[in-house]
Amino acid sequence: MKIPFNPEYFSDELKPCISGVNVSLEYDNVSSALVQAATVIQDLIGEDKYMALMDKYEPGNIHADETLGYMQRAMIHMAISDQLIFLITRIGNDGVTVKKNEDETTIFKYQQDQLEEKLITTTWFWMDRLITAINLPQEDGVSVTLADFTRYVGISSPYFLHKAKWIIREVYEDLILPRYQSKEGFLSKYREKVARAIAYNVVKIACQRLPYADLPDTIRREVINEHQGKNTPAVADVLKKVAEQYQERASKYILDIDSVYLTYGVEQSERKVIHIRSEYNPNDKFCVS
Repeated sequence: MKIPFNPEYFSDELKPCISGVNVSLEYDNVSSALVQAATVIQDLIGEDKYMALMDKYEPGNIHADETLGYMQRAMIHMAISDQLIFLITRIGNDGVTVKKNEDETTIFKYQQDQLEEKLITTTWFWMDRLITAINLPQEDGVSVTLADFTRYVGISSPYFLHKAKWIIREVYEDLILPRYQSKEGFLSKYREKVARAIAYNVVKIACQRLPYADLPDTIRREVINEHQGKNTPAVADVLKKVAEQYQERASKYILDIDSVYLTYGVEQSERKVIHIRSEYNPNDKFCVS
């Protein structure tokens, strides 16, 4: 697979793309991770757009094309994030060890955690820039937009919208359509209510199914905040708690849509008015009159 880095010029290409990396890092140490990162990016933006950017690549010239530069930066951060544990450790006949000599020592746990988070955050930054620069279109039939996610759940990353498109499709096709499509015009008239419910359901499922590195900053920040104290819960436990919070809101919004849907398209004269009792009546099982 073609990637926008060359073994011969790797140190020159590396320096402008990522901070803090020793230029002695050899291409072969991260080549497999670069191929994996390139595959992820190509799958996301499409082979045509990926190859169009690769056509602009000039070995050793990091300034060949601005958008290509976005892809190179996203790719190297993604690759090193994925390869980090192998860069820290050494695997040999004596087992797994860590590098330590007179000039260098092993990284502290808190430093490793900060480094991992920074690599993920920077990967997201450059992927957002790349997606925006190539004007990657939203998939046809997707029922919510980036503006909806920004408005309702505070997620403004186009990278997340494209990473989670299969979840969006699942929520729309499995939850929304079977529930509300039978009444013509309902989904378009109450689009904002529906979009809000979808956004919360998508984030809930993302917390349950996506890898940590594929979660947006809004969610990762919840994990980081929980890990400030001494007795820190497991990441999976924090994400389960966050998912439950989004589930609670999602259920509330679905019930809100349900209440509107019941009377949609029914003439006022035909509607059966149900009064909710304000006082408990032991003889009224469902508390309605």
